[in-house]
Amino acid sequence: MLGATLYRIPAGSKSWPFHWHAGNEEAMWIVSGRGKARIGDHEAEIAAGETSRCRPDRSARTRS
Repeated sequence: MLGATLYRIPAGSKSWPFHWHAGNEEAMWIVSGRGKARIGDHEAEIAAGETSRCRPDRSARTRS
């Protein structure tokens, strides 16, 4: 099954608390703006047009 949701994250906010998924992947496509994606212990800058992917059993969070 595949699902999709559009989230608008105000400047300085977080998408969700740092969390993990037991059996599904999470992928993010950045439509506009800039932010940071944290996957496991790694944090990276992200910007419009880029994607971020988190495998199952990994922790993740996105913030603007």
